Amino acid sequence: MPVGAGMSVRALALTVLLGCAAPLAGCSGHAGRAVDRQPVTDFASAIGLDDGQASITSVRGRHLAFESSVRACMARQGFTYVVEAYRDDTADVPADLPLSIDAARRAGYGISTRLTAGAPTAGPSAPTDPNDAQVASMGEAERTAFTRALGPADRTAGCRRRAADAEAARVAPVAHDLDVLARGFGQAVRHDAEIARLDRSWQSCMRDAGFRVDDDGEARDLVTRRLDAATRSDPGGEGPSYDPGRLASTQAFERSIAGADARCHVPLEDGYARALARVAQDLTDQYGAQIAKVKRQLGHR
Repeated sequence: MPVGAGMSVRALALTVLLGCAAPLAGCSGHAGRAVDRQPVTDFASAIGLDDGQASITSVRGRHLAFESSVRACMARQGFTYVVEAYRDDTADVPADLPLSIDAARRAGYGISTRLTAGAPTAGPSAPTDPNDAQVASMGEAERTAFTRALGPADRTAGCRRRAADAEAARVAPVAHDLDVLARGFGQAVRHDAEIARLDRSWQSCMRDAGFRVDDDGEARDLVTRRLDAATRSDPGGEGPSYDPGRLASTQAFERSIAGADARCHVPLEDGYARALARVAQDLTDQYGAQIAKVKRQLGHR
């Protein structure tokens, strides 16, 4: 799980917290899950990144802030709006953090091991709007007024547009500062001698297990490429299906490399935790004034 040149998802969880969780970072996939599951360190807490219900730095927090703003806007117009709960489409996928040896041997990274050969694999089901029932019970005039007040799903009008504008305005003052902090932490991690030593230990262990990879991101990429080769064409638009033999081989490979990843990481966990905490504290000291500014902008005392 090296964090130097490879910028591993697990070992760079703090960078994810400080950067990918920030609105302008544009991260997705495994990193998105890491934001909510990685224990918060002192550095993250110092600038309020552990405020999961209202923080601009988590997908869940921004969703809830947007929905709460819509509800308040609708209330001002005489309507009751039920907030749509945050939906985590990755909830059934094994988390990046932590990856236990037993879980890795059983389910790998959750890339190919969740799939079934032959049958099309549908995407996640569409969420149910909690307002559907009350809207269906309205008369035509009231339903039209409710729909007009709410605005379309693309947020181009109505309360959804107002909530989107309010969220953009809330994010703007801190986006740049959060990005500066994220870049500072990432640079410090990449140049830390102890973290580099731990990275080399992980890489050596993986080589001994038969896998020449620089970080766990490369390990996942190897699985993904094998899965791509096992994927059949999708002429009917029903979702991809998979060659049974190739999928079984990919799943066995995934369990093997993920098991090695976890096994190589376990002896290094405490060392990585201490090194990342030290780097975080150094950055807290270095960027004290900027962190205080961000905290004020986020409304933290």
